[in-house]
Amino acid sequence: MVYIVGSRPVLTFNPNLEKIFTTESLTMTCNVRSPASSDLSYIWYKDGTKIHTGQNFVIRFARRDNKNSGNYQCEGTNTGRSDPARLDVSHDWVILQAPLYVHEGDNVTLRCHHYPNYSSRRTIFYKDNSVINNWEYSSDLHIENINLKKYHLFKCTKEVYRELFTPPEIKVTPFPVTEGDNVTVTCHTNVSPYRPDTELQFVFYRDGQIVQRFSSSDQYGVQSAQLEDSGKYYCEVRTISGKIVKRSKELNIKINELFTPPEIKVTPFPVTEGDNVTVTCHTNVSPYRPDTELQFVFYRDGQIIQRFSSSDQYGVQSAQLEDSGTYYCEVRTISGKIVKRSKELNVKINEPFTEPEIIMISNAIQEGDNQTLTCQTKLSPFIPSTDLQFAFYRDGWNVQKYSLSHQYRVQSAKFEDSGNYLCHVRSSTKSITKRKLFTTPEIKVTPFPITEGDNVTVTCHTNVSPYRPDTELQFVFYRDNQILQPFSSSDQYGVQSAQLEDSGKYYCDVKKIGGKIVKRSKDWNIKINGK
Repeated sequence: MVYIVGSRPVLTFNPNLEKIFTTESLTMTCNVRSPASSDLSYIWYKDGTKIHTGQNFVIRFARRDNKNSGNYQCEGTNTGRSDPARLDVSHDWVILQAPLYVHEGDNVTLRCHHYPNYSSRRTIFYKDNSVINNWEYSSDLHIENINLKKYHLFKCTKEVYRELFTPPEIKVTPFPVTEGDNVTVTCHTNVSPYRPDTELQFVFYRDGQIVQRFSSSDQYGVQSAQLEDSGKYYCEVRTISGKIVKRSKELNIKINELFTPPEIKVTPFPVTEGDNVTVTCHTNVSPYRPDTELQFVFYRDGQIIQRFSSSDQYGVQSAQLEDSGTYYCEVRTISGKIVKRSKELNVKINEPFTEPEIIMISNAIQEGDNQTLTCQTKLSPFIPSTDLQFAFYRDGWNVQKYSLSHQYRVQSAKFEDSGNYLCHVRSSTKSITKRKLFTTPEIKVTPFPITEGDNVTVTCHTNVSPYRPDTELQFVFYRDNQILQPFSSSDQYGVQSAQLEDSGKYYCDVKKIGGKIVKRSKDWNIKINGK
């Protein structure tokens, strides 16, 4: 093992400062230029007195009795003693700190340092007793390219004070915040232990607007947080006198959705009469609360069709035209604190084919005539390839079973062939059967003809399907396109002591209660004859 005998170690400080305050710490290191410095032993001296062994000497929490101030040296095995390095430990309010070693050409930073655990402001640097810098907050002075030929005396001053309370900080619980949470926003500060009885007041802001005015409470609560409670929050703290006011930094608080706004989805789409339809109220639950239980309710045209339940689907078996409408849904938490509504979706049930009509070649039939009744309907463009089957009835009795023929022929008509005929149409691929729910209305008037002064009854006549005898209908009456009698359950409109001005073109509309189908009669020209 070879040593460089006689080389002198270099003593360094960390931090690299020649002056510190009591309560601060510093580490000294004995640096020896040797290829095997780890095998060396070290001796430390203070003011010439041996004090320590080891490569490093640590001063923790420097003492105020100045026992740590002095000239320090170190030496290693077979080395000389280092040059002395001066450390000053101060208990003053302000010290000017410089690096332990400064060489010509160095860029040096001088630090105007105040006693720990106090606050300061307005640092002033002097060079040769003249002010060279006057800063409100910066404590450093930078000097470039040190010139040893020029000697200057530097010093500094600053205002040192102990904070009555620390700058406040916004804290939020819980975090992150999810929609519906009860949130507490705290304006946190520490009061000086020298003034523990200091009374403070707190004010809270969101996006620059006051949400809670000055009070003794350091907390602001949000019950069942909503998305609109998101924003930039900050607070201010002041003394009762208002002489000292401090503001926190802003904290951006985002309220995460517990679940997304619902969306109505329909399958299949488009929908044809007879389809089995599923209406889904789709939403996504927050990944922060995956176990959230939700309830769903479904509406059509503003009326509830399925009350709140855990099912997000509403089913329509063999959809009919009256199932058409504007659908939407709502989703809520079990507690009901959060409710969200979907946008409306207009669902139209398309007819695979129109309601059938009986067409006759001639209405005037003589005994022995041949007559052909045609069951007329039109296919929907949504299913143009559907095969239809037709059946014919007379006075409710089947006279021709379902077949592909849309015609019924009466050969050599007899009196017993008289009656009310109707036809049914059905799809060969779907369980859909089309029957007239009610016939096209017809205006009938009694008495006829009418003379001025007569009491007149106008009837809106229609026949309800024998398969739906309990169907409730509503009727409306018009004269010259003006409503005379709004929709009601009465199929009659009465004119007491008819006058000439009651003359006009009369017609009526019929619809099923709550239904979508409206049928209109032909016009009937009613003339009131003078006496």
